[in-house]
Amino acid sequence: MKVLNGKISGGYKFKQFKGQPSPKLSVMELPKNLFVPTGKIDSGIKPLVRSGDTVTMGQIIWKDDSSISSPVHSPVNGTVESIKKQDSPNGQISVVKISSTNSDKFEKVPGFTTEWKKLSNKELEQLVYLSGTGSLGSGGIPTEFKTSVINPLEVEHIIVHATDAEVYNPDISLFLKDEGAAKFTEGLSILSKIMDKASVHIAMSENTNTWFQVIDNTVSDNLAISYHKTKSKYPQNHDSVLVKTVLNLDIPAGYKGINKGVVILGIQDVCQVYEAVVEGKPLIERIVALAGPVFNDNFHIKLKIGTSVSDLSAGKLVLEDKEDIRFITNSILTGETINYDSCIEKNCEVLIALEEKRGQDLLFFAKPGFKKDSYSNTFLAKIIPFKKDINTNLNGEHRACLSCGFCQNVCPAGILPNVLFPYVERDRLDETAVQYGIFKCIDCNLCTYVCTAKIPIAEYLKEGKKKLIKDTYVKEEDFITSYKLIGMNVEGGTN
Repeated sequence: MKVLNGKISGGYKFKQFKGQPSPKLSVMELPKNLFVPTGKIDSGIKPLVRSGDTVTMGQIIWKDDSSISSPVHSPVNGTVESIKKQDSPNGQISVVKISSTNSDKFEKVPGFTTEWKKLSNKELEQLVYLSGTGSLGSGGIPTEFKTSVINPLEVEHIIVHATDAEVYNPDISLFLKDEGAAKFTEGLSILSKIMDKASVHIAMSENTNTWFQVIDNTVSDNLAISYHKTKSKYPQNHDSVLVKTVLNLDIPAGYKGINKGVVILGIQDVCQVYEAVVEGKPLIERIVALAGPVFNDNFHIKLKIGTSVSDLSAGKLVLEDKEDIRFITNSILTGETINYDSCIEKNCEVLIALEEKRGQDLLFFAKPGFKKDSYSNTFLAKIIPFKKDINTNLNGEHRACLSCGFCQNVCPAGILPNVLFPYVERDRLDETAVQYGIFKCIDCNLCTYVCTAKIPIAEYLKEGKKKLIKDTYVKEEDFITSYKLIGMNVEGGTN
């Protein structure tokens, strides 16, 4: 087994934060109601069920064969209480409310088999489609059933990663210990058969790469895997940085690995493909890490997709007033902020709870900072290994740029954020910003995190890119052509 060492330009290593999830796994009791998100309202495709209908666990309750999507299943046995509209980052969606029962009745994926090697590629693709697992990963798993913007023959690489780049990361030992590694590698073999022209890569950080040998011991002889050890630095897990590290390919800002023929998945995603094809289990649950200092215990929990944050967090919070808590999915810097009434969706791996700090800490500037994070050597936490606090407080207001250079040092795109953001702030955008590389920005928000002047640099750069496209200083067609992107202008977008 050969392990390749990956490099990342810039980036930042988060260390010793309070609220790290332990490897302990709990199974959540079935909540009274589940709230299952389906498709966008403007697609015109309605759920396949109505209020009052009885549904079975694993039953398909929504699908759209006309655009890029995957079926949605009922995560429980029960009765449809209502179907309502709800706002989401991608527009209004339908949410099916199901009251659950404790019945064990279970509808498995049609055609699942332990002898999957005897199936044709189309039959395997159909299993992935019908199970809903085709929607996993950053751009979906390509099949001929429109689960991604590209088809399996266009996939050149599969990257599975556990890069430990975020402040809080799921513990992959839950999926790879005991018989887990064998199931994972079999899931990888299934994906390799579907995308049979693709090379397979596994990227893990310094903290997780001890699993390379375990995986290699269980992999089948006919599956060739390249192993890549990466730095535990944010944003190593972002598509553009990961693809650059592993494959030395460039992806422009705003696009995904799938647009370069690269399928990017997590460890749990591959395991769920195995469960779908071999065991007939549709995508109805996830293992989610509870992270952040507001949870009174940090562990992993297996739960049904559609579980509300309120049910999940009941009895697990150190703060009583929900207005004092911010819930974020997957990433402190780029994750989606969700409210107390939101539900857990299919791509959630980490739920983070932070204290919503609005006022400035008293005399914070005079304290030695035993538990404060800083890119510079300002705080003693840099040299004394105390667990660091984290909340939403900036502890300061926007000030003039100090030209400290911190944003330049951490920028994974190698641009000059402190030079670029004034063009947007002063409304002087022109070709100069393009020449300085504003479109290389990958929206990782790291420049804002390390800024000593509390300037929302990342927001300025994002706003600037939108305005430059609107004012036609650049055109999307230029990116498509120069980077040789694929899967563009496909109805429904990425899954």
